[in-house]
Order: sequence, then C-alpha cells, then structure tokens
Amino acid sequence: MPTTLAAAVSPVPMSPPRAPASRCCESWRGALLGGAAASLLTLVSACPAPEAPPTEPVAEHLILITVDTLRADHLGFHGYVRPTSPNLDRFAAAGLVFDQAWVQWPATTPSMTSMFSGTYPHANGVVVQAHGQKVPDDLLLLPEVLRDAGFHTAAVVSNSVLGLESNFPQGFLSVRELWKETGGSRAERVTAVAFEELDRALETGNRFFLWVHYVDPHWPYSAPPQEQDRFVGDEHHEVRRVPLHEEDHYNDGISSKRWQSVEGIDDVGWYVARYDGEIRYTDAQIQRFLDRLAADAIDERALVVLTADHGESLGDHEYYFAHGQYAYQADVHVPLVFRRPVEDRAGERVTRPVELRSLARTVVSALLPQVDNPFPGEDLLSSSLEQSQEPVLVFSQAGGPETLRNASYTVAVRDRSTKLVHARNGWARRLRGGRHVELYDLSRDPDELHDLAPSRPEDVRRLVFAVRELFERRPPTEPTLDDSQSVSEETRRNLRTLGYID
Repeated sequence: MPTTLAAAVSPVPMSPPRAPASRCCESWRGALLGGAAASLLTLVSACPAPEAPPTEPVAEHLILITVDTLRADHLGFHGYVRPTSPNLDRFAAAGLVFDQAWVQWPATTPSMTSMFSGTYPHANGVVVQAHGQKVPDDLLLLPEVLRDAGFHTAAVVSNSVLGLESNFPQGFLSVRELWKETGGSRAERVTAVAFEELDRALETGNRFFLWVHYVDPHWPYSAPPQEQDRFVGDEHHEVRRVPLHEEDHYNDGISSKRWQSVEGIDDVGWYVARYDGEIRYTDAQIQRFLDRLAADAIDERALVVLTADHGESLGDHEYYFAHGQYAYQADVHVPLVFRRPVEDRAGERVTRPVELRSLARTVVSALLPQVDNPFPGEDLLSSSLEQSQEPVLVFSQAGGPETLRNASYTVAVRDRSTKLVHARNGWARRLRGGRHVELYDLSRDPDELHDLAPSRPEDVRRLVFAVRELFERRPPTEPTLDDSQSVSEETRRNLRTLGYID
C-alpha cells in the first residue's frame, strides 16, 4: 500500500519504501503524453537510473530562500567579476550547486507556481501576473503536501503577485504579506520577519517548512545608501548610452515614461551597477538569516535551498531592465543551491541542465522518502543525476499579457549545449526582427550573441519538433482569470512600485 501523507508526520517514517523514482516518473509521463508518443518527450524530464530510495529523511525541516529577479551570472560563485555575493558564495561552497538551472517562465507567479507544482506553465494555466491571473484551487502545490504531512508551513512574502489575492500561498498555515505591514518589504525587514516566523515554527514542536522571499534585486534598483552606489563608477562600470524612449516599451532603448528609467539617465552601466548594489544588499541580509540558523543549530536539522524566481535582462538582446517577455539566459538562468545537514557533496557542481519545476519532487523525496511522490520532475539530489549520460532536454516559456489571449508562447529548449528559442506567434517574432527560431551553442556562446539557426538546420528541426510535441501532447490549459477582482490599496501600491501596473 502507498504510504499516506498523514503517516509521514514522524521525522522517521516507519512505512514501507515508496516506489522507485523511475516507476513514478513513467506514471506521470504517461498521463502527460498519452500512449506511445511519449518516446521523444521522455527526454523532457528523464529520470535517473533506479536506485535504492532513502529510508529516512535527509533533514527534519525545509527552509527555502528565493530571491526575486536574481540572474545567476551576477553572482560570484557563477564567475561574476564584481563582489556582489560574498556571503552567498560561502553558502554555495558548502552546498551542492547546479550550474545550469532554468526557471520555466521568467516571471514571478508563473515561475513559482511551476516550482511548487512540478508542472509547466502552459499546462497549469498560470502564464502571467497582475492581470487578473489566479493560481487554480485544484493545482496541487508543495506546501499543501507538507502541511498534510504534519509540517508547520509559513511564508514570508515581499512581492504582492505571490500574495493571497493571487491564490498562490495554498497550503501555508501562516502567510506574512509584508507590503501590507508597517515596515515595508525591504530585505532587512524580510529577515526580521523571517526571525519571527522561525520562532513561531520552533514553538510548534513540529517539522516545518519556512519559505522566505526577498524582492530587492527587482526594479527600481534602489538599495539603501550604503550599497546603492557601491559599484557605480568602479573599474567594471562600462558606460553605454542608449536612447530614452517616449513610449512605454522595453526594447531598443530605455522607456523614459514608465518605471524603468531614473531621472532621465541613459547610461546602461549605471543601471547595471545599481542592480548589483541591490544584490550586495540582499546578500548581507540573507547572511543575517543564515547566521541565525547556525546560532540555533537549525542548519544541522534543515534542508536549506537557495534559488530565484527568474533573472533580469539588463540590455541583453536590447531588452532593458525587465523580464518575462523573453527566454534568453539573462532571464531564465538562475542560481540553485542545496545544503543538507550532512552535506557529503559540499563544493560539488552539477553541470547538467535541470528545471526548477523539479524542486517539489526533490523536496518530497528528501523529506518524505516513504511517501509516494505526487509531483512530476526529477529528484535533483539523486546521486546518479550528474553521472547519467542519457540525452537531456529542458524547457522554458515566456511571453507577456498577450499570451492570455492566444495561448501562444515563446519557448526555449536546450540539451547539454545547444539551445533553441522558438517564437510561436507574430507578436513575439516582431520583437525579434521577424525571426521565429534562433539557435545558440551555449558551451561557446553563453551570452547568445551568434545565431546558428541558418547553418544548423538539423538541430533546428530536432528542437522545434520537441517543442511541438510538448504542446501537442499536453495542450495549454485555459488561464484562471478574474478581471473583476479588486485588490487592496496596499497591494495596488506594491504592484505599482514594482512596475506591474501604472
């Protein structure tokens, strides 16, 4: 008999082991694809070779730290030249680092929904935010599974598109919406509230899941004074002036009318330096939280995960100070670090591409090893993941509010080195100068500067076919919209500050 969630309340469940990962993966694959057509898309989330499942949890608790708008290549442990992340670099050195982690949509609500459900955005219907989009009630999310297994579940949230009005925090017993509280949503306040929620979790005496979401790297790139201009004018500041547009758009220049510009400044390097200052400030505040975990020896009992909901385009592909419209590396490549109480893989780096949607499956495998895992994806902590030589395909999707009308998204797909960007509608193609496919060799061209599509038609056909199979075998789900839904004035102010509404 499958172990029920209720039976897993004990830190050391005593029920029989769950089914091997390969069998669980095949069952959801069949539901996703139907019949023999699964042959190609077994690559979409290839399972590692079967191995003996653990008989005990790898940790008692789960602490998930997510940082809004944090691109991987602006961190020291991913090779960045500025000292933006000295504390996170030390954390990464003591954990397991995934060098090529992709989000499944470079916008907060779709990305986090995919991360917590194990599903692709087009399949769950959450493809945009702040436009009446709500997370469906019937979509199973990680906090619900952990809550039902006896965990105390708490969320410290600093971005209103993840608040209760979006229906995202399903399964959390405590939700702190900082934009509605005195003190605001800055990283310093996030850490202070995380301390409060940590104390409450410990008082319950139960296993707990604490999710802490920092928003500061998000626009408007305005860290406190001691960090705001730390990198402005330094030896890495490259002055590059671009047009200031009068129109409200993100491409081929900086909009001078909306929230993307500051006091008419047209130097891209200035904005990049301010973005890096935000990372440095957030890095220090996360360290305060990590210090608390160490002081109380909580890190000796908890699985601590660090990642981001998406990156940020800083003029990459002429897309300025925004995210969500494109599936280029600047937007979809994020940090991912796991640190376990007994980390026998400290300092190890996984170079194989992975999808953040596998987070839910990985966590359940680690914390509830004797429960049948309800989430699709891979177990990212499997020791065979990096050693496997099986072909790999990972996907990301992107698009703006227009995707709600035509269910036609830009899709990126990559194997171990080759990446295809496929613009599936006219609007997305216009943004790319009419191109509908682009092909990049990420091993030689990580910044995606040289489009190889004209010279490698076989790779284009192979990867376009994979994209078509993904959508044909799992058609898009109609988004859950409620345009009439009113939001609180506090939420409206937060959405305006972050640039989601005018």
